Amino acid sequence: MDGLTQFEFKLYGRIPRRQYRGEPTKYEFDLNLGVIHFTEEDFRRLSVFFEETNRRWGTAMTFCVYPAKESNREMILNVRGSRLAPSELD
Repeated sequence: MDGLTQFEFKLYGRIPRRQYRGEPTKYEFDLNLGVIHFTEEDFRRLSVFFEETNRRWGTAMTFCVYPAKESNREMILNVRGSRLAPSELD
């Protein structure tokens, strides 16, 4: 999570870390990025960030982005470190 707080988004720079849906678990965590527009470069750089982190730590973390339920404008970055992470489909 600390590495993500240093991540520089193309249009917004660094975004303060705000947890979403509770505290991180050993399987996953969600960060509320607020109202943000992602660029193609942002997604490329996030992919590189996770590829490098996975190589360094020997992990298989993945990420996805989805809108917050409470506000269709705030975007959430979900980071999954395990296939055992719970899945919500609603």
